[in-house]
Amino acid sequence: MNLLTFSLGLLSGILLDRLFPFPFLFWYGLLGGSAFFAIAASREARKYRLDHPSKTLTLSLFTVAVFAMGGLRSAIVREASVAVDPFETVPIESPVCFEGVVSDLPVEAISRRTVAARMLARCGRTESEEIRNLNVLLTLPITGAAPEYGARIRVEGKRTIIPAESRSSYYRYLRRNGILFLFYRPELTVLPGFSGNPLLSAIYRVRSSFVDRIFRLFPSLEAPLIAGILVGDESKISSEVDDAFRRTGTAHIIAISGMNFTVLIWILAAIIRRFSTRWWISLTLLPFILLYTLLTGASAPIVRAAILSALTLIADTFGERKNGESALAFSAALMSFVRPMILFDVGFQLSVMATLGILFFNQPLADLVRKGLSRSGLADAKALGMVVDLLNDLILTSFSAQVFTTLIGAAAFSQFSRVSLPANAAIALFQSPIMIGGFIALLVSYLWSPLGMGIAWLITPAASLTIRIVELFAAVPGASSYFRVSSTQAWLSCAAIALIWKPT
Repeated sequence: MNLLTFSLGLLSGILLDRLFPFPFLFWYGLLGGSAFFAIAASREARKYRLDHPSKTLTLSLFTVAVFAMGGLRSAIVREASVAVDPFETVPIESPVCFEGVVSDLPVEAISRRTVAARMLARCGRTESEEIRNLNVLLTLPITGAAPEYGARIRVEGKRTIIPAESRSSYYRYLRRNGILFLFYRPELTVLPGFSGNPLLSAIYRVRSSFVDRIFRLFPSLEAPLIAGILVGDESKISSEVDDAFRRTGTAHIIAISGMNFTVLIWILAAIIRRFSTRWWISLTLLPFILLYTLLTGASAPIVRAAILSALTLIADTFGERKNGESALAFSAALMSFVRPMILFDVGFQLSVMATLGILFFNQPLADLVRKGLSRSGLADAKALGMVVDLLNDLILTSFSAQVFTTLIGAAAFSQFSRVSLPANAAIALFQSPIMIGGFIALLVSYLWSPLGMGIAWLITPAASLTIRIVELFAAVPGASSYFRVSSTQAWLSCAAIALIWKPT
């Protein structure tokens, strides 16, 4: 059984159980039965050196066992994560009270602040009742100080229940993350004590320092975009600019999304391979992946993209380059085995499909560009290689990542931008300078502020042009529209594209 078959078998089992939940005993029996008969068939297969039906049967049974193992893992996690409503006897119109802890970095928008909290106990009881597997989301006014990560809080207010049958992508997202309630403008009291992770708390403080430094280095118009690209803080981006990015399908630019992170890592990998052909050179990016994950606040989408990128780079380094798809499938299967619900996380899907798009389309597109330039009269091999490499690093990699993610994004957000691909291609030229140059300017400014400001001054035109180009595309009539496409249709379209394009 090769790595790709193993990974796809595991993913298929997890996916099937998530879509059509089977009893725990079904998966347990299927795993035990297939494993038993696979071992028996393998003993028979050892008697033959040439191909024999017993060898094919052994492989098929082991594949079924891997499939069942994925389904069993999903069933175990599914049964263990069932959240019980601690307020089921309280009428929905009545206020409730609970104590909890801020479980993530508060997210600020233009007019509101969202705080994720984990419930610890109900209020008004003689005994403290521990509540597990129950998360809530608080929407607070932007005024006043935000509760910090790890702070113990007391919340009182009316709850909004997340309906399990809702078709809204936002509600499905909340449900998948174990969030049963929303609280809009509740009364919140910060209690003494700290219940968070000290390491994460330190990371968030460093991130806050980086955001402040960015707004000192860059002009007020470009600073919010730079903060979004570098550290994922999009709270200061104006509603007009935010709307323009969303209408053009370039919203992944204004926040350090998993897809954006993936593209950055692949661009850097391509660049360092220009300077060295040593087999281990790509592994030098691993410390950068860790550092950049911490820099961006170790948010969930970035952690997922970092793990995916690191595993893919490692597998790609120790295997053949042509097995990139196998390395990607193994990375996705490993992460899904640890956390089965991640398969339905849009950020994870975009990261995986962006990487798959690069693996599928990047090199063939570069070959097409090379042929086109050579036919147009550029005969010098060295000059041709430099031009193709430059276009590959600046445009083709980002464009390749967009092919699949455009469809997945349309299914997830019910919005389709007709100018997404040309808009992304137009601004792709500036994203590497912004991400890499902005990162260097930020770090250098801590060593010598004038030098950091000088580097930032060189980077600012790229950010200005990015905003202006996006606004121009957003002004195109019919640039974006409501587009209802199911996840099934989007994934089938991706599969069709892959089958048509992928060389046999």
